[in-house]
Amino acid sequence: MLYHMKEKERRYVTLDDGNARRLAKQDPALFFETYGYPLLIDEFQRVPSILLEMKRIVDQKALEGEDNNGMYWLTGSQKFRMMENVSESLSGRIAVFDMAGLSTAELEGREGRIFHPALEELRERMKENQSKDIHQMYERIFQGSMPKMAATDLNRDRFYTDYINTYLERDIHELSQVGKLSEFYDFLVFMAARTAQELKYSEIAKAIGISAPTAKEWVSILEKSGVIFILHPYFTNLTKRLVKTPKVYFLDTGLAAYLCRWPSAETIENGAMDV
Repeated sequence: MLYHMKEKERRYVTLDDGNARRLAKQDPALFFETYGYPLLIDEFQRVPSILLEMKRIVDQKALEGEDNNGMYWLTGSQKFRMMENVSESLSGRIAVFDMAGLSTAELEGREGRIFHPALEELRERMKENQSKDIHQMYERIFQGSMPKMAATDLNRDRFYTDYINTYLERDIHELSQVGKLSEFYDFLVFMAARTAQELKYSEIAKAIGISAPTAKEWVSILEKSGVIFILHPYFTNLTKRLVKTPKVYFLDTGLAAYLCRWPSAETIENGAMDV
């Protein structure tokens, strides 16, 4: 997406490219001199050492009184490693944007609106929305909101199988606080089956056979990696918001359906979820 929206003068380099990666590792200063700026660097987490050189360049621009905003755009697909390196090297010098799945407006090719609870705003939204029957709604839930699924003819089950395997074997396996991946997978399935339900760590721990602190840590991992969203209840009293039990939602309904092994939208519609 950033490649398509970048300015003409902004160059692009991916650190999946062996030559670019070797240059970035061996001589970060020469790497930035070679590619200049503005620059879009993809898969930057492969060479975290470039961040220190980037910090030096950005700070030098600031000292010289030059505009240093937007000099570098960084993208990557391993969120834990990315954020760890960014937090250590570029704290206070970077803005972070998380890419969620496609919204209904994006999937339907219409303009998206910021949600507002005012009645007039809701009426305007209803005029623009494409009407759907109940079967179409469940089909949308089943398919999910992953951009690649919407833009290609990929087999749904194959896509989510690869997604889960990559998530477990690459991202989760690197975390010391996760022991057996088989237990974490069971936890992932349990959380998918409990989507839109209250978040109770004791229930999770009992069902998976782990401790409550471990359950809390694993929930935090899912939240930080953009798999789930924890919704705290709304009260005018701030204290109640903090102490009342929140609910947990999978950000991609297609992933939740896949983990629960629901074979079709009709299965969900006919009451596959036990609530």
